[in-house]
Amino acid sequence: MPNARLVFIAAPVIALASLRLVAPAPPSSSAFDLPLAHASASATPPPRPPAAAPLDALPREPSDRPTLDEWKASTPFSPTRRSPRAAECRASRVREWIKVHCDVPIMILRQIAGDTEGVMPWVVQPPADDPWSQQGGEVIFPLRPGSRRIVQFFRAGSDGYDFGSEAWLIVEAGWLDEPQVVLR
Repeated sequence: MPNARLVFIAAPVIALASLRLVAPAPPSSSAFDLPLAHASASATPPPRPPAAAPLDALPREPSDRPTLDEWKASTPFSPTRRSPRAAECRASRVREWIKVHCDVPIMILRQIAGDTEGVMPWVVQPPADDPWSQQGGEVIFPLRPGSRRIVQFFRAGSDGYDFGSEAWLIVEAGWLDEPQVVLR
């Protein structure tokens, strides 16, 4: 005769597993789901900033880090390439200095490769009265001839059971033959 304790535990597990095979899974409400997974074919993408300052017009000479007032008057530009994941990010520049800002809950910014000189990652802190509010993150760096760097954004979220972060966006910037900024 089989062990009664084993049958007692195994029977509900097998029953639940068989229901999982028959019943369709409910749509996921995970914060990690991409919005494109549920979008209809007729959905239009959000407007992109104008390419007012092409990257080929960047100065070749180093300059001082821009001031806050200079960043307020910065020129937006379209990155060399942009994945749909980067729809909530915008890029701007002041001289050879580049800023990539994303309006999603960012927990961590990490530079994976490249020169660290002048790189300034920033995670926007939530207000004290609402620690779970929407936050953003940005990275500022100089883009000069010969420079290369990769910075990764980690997005905050929950899968319904755990709260944590996931690797979300990669910013690749470099100037070998020509200046390029890629958001993927």
